[in-house]
Amino acid sequence: MIEKYSKDTFMINFSIVTPTYNNIEKLKKNIFSVLNQTYKNKEHIIVDNLSSDGIYFFLPKFS
Repeated sequence: MIEKYSKDTFMINFSIVTPTYNNIEKLKKNIFSVLNQTYKNKEHIIVDNLSSDGIYFFLPKFS
């Protein structure tokens, strides 16, 4: 017997890792680009190296 599966059954989980340092404008574009992807099984990890441009105040909006 052939079983039917939804598309999500075979979707692979993956991570997007974005390193950043004092470049909040490019990081914003990057975040919105990842959020606008239609693929559902993803996570976005942002690695910051002690930026002083306000990234710490911006990121909690997306967690």
